Amino acid sequence: MSSARPSDSLRSQWTKFAMHGAGKRAPDGRKLTGEELRALDVVARINAPLLAATRAAADAAKSPDVGWVLGQFLDPVSAASRKGVKIPDVDILMRAIARIEDLAAGVDAEAPHARTVPRRKLREALDGWIEAALERRKDARWKQVQGTPVTLAQFRAWREATAEAAESLQVIPHLPVIAAFERALSMVVAWDAVLERRGLQGERFSLRREVVRLHNWPGDQWRDGDDFAAAQNRFHRRLRKARKLAADPVRDRVMERALYLREGLLLGEVEPVDWFLAVCRFRWAVPEALDVRAQISTWRFVEWLARWGRPSPARVHEDVPAWVGRALDPRDIPAELLTAVSGPRIMIDLDEDVVTALPPGCKVLRLVLSARGPLGPDWTVYWVESEWEDSRPILDLVESEKLHPEVLFVSDERPSDLAEVVGPFLDRAFQIPTHALTAHSHTPGVLPMPEWFPYGVPGRAAEESASARS
Repeated sequence: MSSARPSDSLRSQWTKFAMHGAGKRAPDGRKLTGEELRALDVVARINAPLLAATRAAADAAKSPDVGWVLGQFLDPVSAASRKGVKIPDVDILMRAIARIEDLAAGVDAEAPHARTVPRRKLREALDGWIEAALERRKDARWKQVQGTPVTLAQFRAWREATAEAAESLQVIPHLPVIAAFERALSMVVAWDAVLERRGLQGERFSLRREVVRLHNWPGDQWRDGDDFAAAQNRFHRRLRKARKLAADPVRDRVMERALYLREGLLLGEVEPVDWFLAVCRFRWAVPEALDVRAQISTWRFVEWLARWGRPSPARVHEDVPAWVGRALDPRDIPAELLTAVSGPRIMIDLDEDVVTALPPGCKVLRLVLSARGPLGPDWTVYWVESEWEDSRPILDLVESEKLHPEVLFVSDERPSDLAEVVGPFLDRAFQIPTHALTAHSHTPGVLPMPEWFPYGVPGRAAEESASARS
């Protein structure tokens, strides 16, 4: 398919053809079953309170952007299942809405009097919206719903309604693009181009979800271990399914890096509210990203960046030699082809393994080193400074059951050639919280003993002595 945008007449003809039988077909083109067609009215009645709460919140807001944002959660495909409407953390949503209202009123986010929660009237309406979203999950009528009862006509109507509402937005089109989202988008586009050349359609669409989800952000699962484990398990299930179809190491590498992106390992610090607003801006700029069968009903993902105002990363990476993606060590890659980020600026499971294996009194920095290009590779680097230069033998014992970029250690600036490669990126590293000791406070490899050892617990010896004298 040509990457160029079709003319208006061709687009109209294609849309007319694509909408044939739209009341009986799902957005992905399949024909709805009889049970799904009968459940359409049931789903509409279940979602009615949430739609009413959305209108009430939009009416309570002073900016039209608020109603548009809430409408993004009403995607008919998501609304056709009990758990489909996924709302973000309440605090994040409230802060984002408060910032939108402030910006609409000309109040900068950094201003001393900037709001962190919306006005009372709007806050009450948002509370009602959140309650309606949670209550719909408990509705007993979901037992009558089989499959995914949503039609292409419903999806197109929602798209047209949000497009019409987008014309009156005041804030979202002018939001700044944060660096973390920019980097994530560039990686997704580059991966999309790689998979397209290999004829892989399904994974291309799943990658795009990384930059359109509103209910979470990269690295959020480190605050919830269950989510982290679920993401790992989901990756391995998808990988096994893909490998049954065909062996493709390039596809596997892309899927692996997509997992690292989801875990925040390929980004720097991500502020949740900034990410939420960046996704809102991208949804406004590129609504086609939400199409269920994007490879059929819209233009190539790479070309969407024309409206986003950025060059295609697929072209940016053309000057990266193919052998870089197969490199086994960052020391084999030219410095100009390396980049580094801190990863999540919070302690992750592998950090805990490292700190546990180290002797006391070590300063530990963590960063993720990557080769430029869609295939990486990536390395998790731990830069360790110990009191007695005794950390290296212990570090070799560190292992993890979870999938992660290969771990490299620079211990007390050794090995020196690796330290030379990593050193220029240390200003981006995350310092892992540790309990540092005073210099020379313990023998290498031996924990310091309290002054009262081996004479017992402080105070107990005095009590026993007094008891003996009496």
